[in-house]
Amino acid sequence: MQMKYIISIVLALAVLSAIPFLFGKKAPNVTTEDVFNNLKVEESNNSNTKSEEDMFGQQSNNTSNHNNTNTNSNTQTSTQSSQATQSPTPTPTVTTPTPAVTTPTPAPVVTAPPPAPTPTPPSPVSISIAGFAFSPSAVTVKKGTTVTWTNDDNVPHTSVTSQSGGFDSGMLSKGGKFSFTFQTVGTYDYNCGFHPSMRGSVIVTN
Repeated sequence: MQMKYIISIVLALAVLSAIPFLFGKKAPNVTTEDVFNNLKVEESNNSNTKSEEDMFGQQSNNTSNHNNTNTNSNTQTSTQSSQATQSPTPTPTVTTPTPAVTTPTPAPVVTAPPPAPTPTPPSPVSISIAGFAFSPSAVTVKKGTTVTWTNDDNVPHTSVTSQSGGFDSGMLSKGGKFSFTFQTVGTYDYNCGFHPSMRGSVIVTN
């Protein structure tokens, strides 16, 4: 850059020296010291200009850096705001309720009542026909009792006949038997058809 200025000054001096010859005037007396003085002034001006350019460039860089800092800060703030705005919405947790387990109530066990006991039939009663008499001549029995007459005489006897018409055995030979079950409560009088004095009775109760 300094060489460029020197060449420019030399050219300028040459032009100034040629002007008097062109127009018939005497050229000014320019010495080498004048040239170097002019060169120093030119360098000083260039140095000042360069200093101003450097200062302006530094201020420009500071301004640019400040702007870049602000831009970066704004960018980071914008990015953080954008990230805060775009934060994903949490997905709600769906809890499936556990179905309640209901234990069925067992059906009550129906116990069949025990069967009614079969009533034991009353013991049978025997009446002997002997000596022209009924022995025993009167008996008391429960309802449902079976009474059996047996002819133990050597002679036949007519049927054991109820006076109320409830039963009739017909003629019983020696050793003959007749049985009758009494189902109705009451008193039953009977006699022998061949021998009317032979009498007896059966009393039936509950």
